[in-house]
Amino acid sequence: MPDLKDFRSGRWETQHKGERTEYRSFLPSLIDQEWYSTDPRVNRLESDAMYALGSLNSLAMRIPDVDVYIKMHIKAEANTSSRIEGTRTTLEEDLLPIEEVAPEKRNDHQEVSNYVRAITYGIEELQKPNGLPLCNRFLRNCHKILMDSVRGENKTPGEFRRSQNWLGGGSINTASYVPPSEQAVGELMSDFDQFINSEYELVSPLLKAAVLHYQFETIHPFLDGNGRIGRLMIPLVLLNEKILRKPCFYISSYLENRRAEYYSALQMTREKNDLLSWYQFFLKAVKTTADSAVGKFQKVMDYVEQMNRYVKSLEKRNTGNIDRVIQAYFSEPTLAAADLAQKLELSPPTVNAILNELTRDGILNEVTGASRNRVYQMTEYIHLFQDPAY
Repeated sequence: MPDLKDFRSGRWETQHKGERTEYRSFLPSLIDQEWYSTDPRVNRLESDAMYALGSLNSLAMRIPDVDVYIKMHIKAEANTSSRIEGTRTTLEEDLLPIEEVAPEKRNDHQEVSNYVRAITYGIEELQKPNGLPLCNRFLRNCHKILMDSVRGENKTPGEFRRSQNWLGGGSINTASYVPPSEQAVGELMSDFDQFINSEYELVSPLLKAAVLHYQFETIHPFLDGNGRIGRLMIPLVLLNEKILRKPCFYISSYLENRRAEYYSALQMTREKNDLLSWYQFFLKAVKTTADSAVGKFQKVMDYVEQMNRYVKSLEKRNTGNIDRVIQAYFSEPTLAAADLAQKLELSPPTVNAILNELTRDGILNEVTGASRNRVYQMTEYIHLFQDPAY
């Protein structure tokens, strides 16, 4: 039963590519052990993080129709996690039909859409009575969805790599980090799979998530998309470990805003065997993210109540239809007038009259500027899901 302070990260190996090219790759140690910590600072941070997650769980279970708002939470996470990898779309653009997005951003739009599909697949699998357990095959399925028809689609989607990759730099010799050779990936991911499904009594769920994320990013088992899959995996591990009761926790905004510190903590673990510092960083990220999510959901509930008061203040015979339109935009904050009419089974004139009124009152914005085929967004509602700069 190793203490985190005794962690040994692995070793650097000299590799040869052809007759003249020589480089060093990092071979991480196996992780499938019963890790624990005796450091009182770490244990206090872990207690604080668990309390914050408990508060988030409690709030999520009390919110009526919380799954509607979680859908938007997931879309905001997809935008942020993809932005770390260089996508340039805003959350508002991600919610538009792809034909309404500028041509130069459509691939970014597709990447974010794929991220939403991948994490939704993961959540649904974990919630099925006989769904696929969280394992290597599960992650490969997520990766296949993530890389569908976007940049990197030719880099063996859904398959662990069979060639060397690297991070940063224009070549392997100038890279900031070179993961283990492709020959080592099979054994490392088998050990990773065993640790995911381990039931060690002393390993807390948060420690398991932190170690798994570090190891996944260190192995970098796919040719592309490792950062997004590694971040996507964190809430799925916490759901799988029953620490989250609803999929309402997403950490990418904290990691994006502290990107240099995040990358440094991972690299220092490899170079200095300092898993304790990585775990402390991770726990602070968890607590801050959970506290932020609580504040976000409270603002959402305040906005929902504001809309309820608005509908009641209208004192018109068609307030029922106006309320139905507003509820539709809570579920899908960007909707075309024609799609809304079909969804609610209302006549186009009725829908257009309501949309015009909601636009005049500042609740919706028409985003195409067209006279036909108009698309409307509930912009203020969308902004509630965007994270602050930590």
